[in-house]
Amino acid sequence: MWHDNETTVDYVNFRLVAKACAELVRDAGGEPISIGISGGWGMGKSSLVRMVASELSLDQDSSKKADGPGGTRYIVVTFNPWLYQGFEDARTALLQTVGDAVLKEAEKDAGLFEKAKSLVKRINLLRLAQLGGETAATIITGVPVGLIGKVVESGTEAFRNKSVQEGHAAVQEAQTATKGLLNEAQPISLPKEIQSFRDALEELLDDLGITLVVFVDDLDRCLPKTAISTLEAIRLLLFLRRSAFVIAADDVFIRGAVRVHFAGTGLDDDIATNYFDKLIQVPLRVPRLGPNETKAYTALLFLERAHRNGQLDAENFDSAKSSVETRLRETWTGKSVDLTFLESLAPQGSSELLGLMGLAERLAPLLFSASTVQANPRLVKRFLNTVFLRKTLAKPQNIDVDVQVLAKWHLLERCDESIAN
Repeated sequence: MWHDNETTVDYVNFRLVAKACAELVRDAGGEPISIGISGGWGMGKSSLVRMVASELSLDQDSSKKADGPGGTRYIVVTFNPWLYQGFEDARTALLQTVGDAVLKEAEKDAGLFEKAKSLVKRINLLRLAQLGGETAATIITGVPVGLIGKVVESGTEAFRNKSVQEGHAAVQEAQTATKGLLNEAQPISLPKEIQSFRDALEELLDDLGITLVVFVDDLDRCLPKTAISTLEAIRLLLFLRRSAFVIAADDVFIRGAVRVHFAGTGLDDDIATNYFDKLIQVPLRVPRLGPNETKAYTALLFLERAHRNGQLDAENFDSAKSSVETRLRETWTGKSVDLTFLESLAPQGSSELLGLMGLAERLAPLLFSASTVQANPRLVKRFLNTVFLRKTLAKPQNIDVDVQVLAKWHLLERCDESIAN
């Protein structure tokens, strides 16, 4: 069986796209940049994001500090808003994730560590503002209205009803809610605090000589409210020197989330599109697999399974991956992933693997053209998982089923269930 997790192992020549994306971050020379990786469900956005992060990690050199805005040291932060959905506000979660990463990096320098702690305190103030209500512009007393205001109001009501125990409990709850966020009540301007946070972060990144690279993934798995909340948090951090954002999301979903967020305002599709475009400087679409890539991908999945099962040693498997990578880079010259090439990937003494290479050559064009699959990497894996699951179920019953026959039958089911039935 094949898992559906993101990976840095490249079967379809995505590494070239990842290298180009990483090069954009390098070429920015410390100037702010935002890159949008767009693509439909299952197209490989998360894997591409991991490959970009892997490329940037090759630039890391912990033995020296970068000087100037073109430094090559990075703080790489990966943020998945879907994990926080329903548990914590995505805005504060993103800011806290960034703050924690910068704080950890600054531990090596006592002076910068104090600056980093001050930055985290500013994040706490912004968290407090969020507790006080999303539309709050200022916090006059140091205790915001909204959630904590309701706690205080409940305490007042409790005292009004002469319930000392209830009143005391309400006050304790208010103290707990504000603990660690404000040391003392003082007038605070939220817009000023946001700008101070941006200035402090920019200055700290410059002092550290590093570029903050934030990867935002699984945005299109979130509910519209969480997706928009995350984009609003990103907006707070965008366009700071020494910052880069790589945002992976289905742009069609984002447009839908914007329409839901602004429902009833009469926004047209152009405005919904512009909302996302204003956050993204460089749009990058995950390429759809072509016929050659689909053949190579299917064949390597078969070889991966054989490697896990001990039918193919690591040396031959690595050699096959390298050969596929080279061939896919050369397809523009007229070279193709044909049966002869696929059979060269398998040990010549293994009739089973040679048969699977033949199956990949015949099956891949159908997976490419079928409207229900369209060479979607996730759907290709699901397709093959179903085929081999059926073979596994047949084995205890002493039913000898040919994988090639099962694959053809399942493809018929996938494309036209009425005919299969």
